[in-house]
Amino acid sequence: MVDLILFVLTCEGGPGSGKGTQCEKLAQKYGFTYLSMEELIQHEMSSLTERSKIIRDTMETGELIPGVGDPSFLLCMDCSSKTMSSRLLKKSQSNQCLDDNAEAIMKLIETYYQSAEPVMMYYENRIPVFKINAEGTPEEVFLEACSSIDAFLKKEGSASPLSVDTV
Repeated sequence: MVDLILFVLTCEGGPGSGKGTQCEKLAQKYGFTYLSMEELIQHEMSSLTERSKIIRDTMETGELIPGVGDPSFLLCMDCSSKTMSSRLLKKSQSNQCLDDNAEAIMKLIETYYQSAEPVMMYYENRIPVFKINAEGTPEEVFLEACSSIDAFLKKEGSASPLSVDTV
């Protein structure tokens, strides 16, 4: 029988902070299974089940979604609203997304800031939280994220984590 050690890394950050990009790269480097919590929740909410109603009601009150569980550690992609806005505007221009105008992007970022503080407060005294400077290039951010993961794994004395998700 093989013992399976499961670490769940949550990557938190505002829209355009690079959390999706970084999680994909981290999954590839460390052999993680990458799950986007945002995509999983959106998929669930598209169904009209009792669970989707609970998720919707919980999100509207700004509370944490029940049943998700605590991760082993949290990477927080920290960058300014100016950087997030610039990245999202650039991305929307390359994808020709008409919905992603400057006003919509600023509202999205504002909503993130309103919801992020309670999440960070919840986790800060429960699990290791690594704040990553996400202002740099994707390569610079990746190196800092890898350093944090390596430090966590060394402290835990274990093999690579198997799951990573984004918030």
